[in-house]
Amino acid sequence: MTIILRYVDCDGYIREHFFEVVNVMETTAVTLKKEISLQVKSQDILNVVHLVSTTKKLLQRLRDNGWETFIKNVVLFCEKNEIDMPDLKARHMKGRGRSCQQNDYITVEHYYHYDIFNVVIDFQLIKLNNKFTKQTLELFGTFHS
Repeated sequence: MTIILRYVDCDGYIREHFFEVVNVMETTAVTLKKEISLQVKSQDILNVVHLVSTTKKLLQRLRDNGWETFIKNVVLFCEKNEIDMPDLKARHMKGRGRSCQQNDYITVEHYYHYDIFNVVIDFQLIKLNNKFTKQTLELFGTFHS
């Protein structure tokens, strides 16, 4: 035998579906509050798992394709606020700026793109991966089930 429960509003629209039927031994207020609390915690765990995986994807996308948009926004911000912007095509000097100590010729843009922008994103991805490993996220998923 199958029982289907639905809440239908006064206009005839289904507003809520019941996804499972649970055999409840006790129907006291304390038991019901505990069940509601567990369902909320379960939903919070799912939200955390979704948020972490989405953040990782967005950071990776930003690292792969976000530099051009980012630098355009920086240039616009600097122009709007009358902030001097360094010449991105100029040679970047490491250390004390002595040209005899410079082994590689890199531009200011290269330095900011690869040595700052990408490194910061990599650092954030590493921190997320260390805190939320694949096994941890899978474990959260099993707690939900």
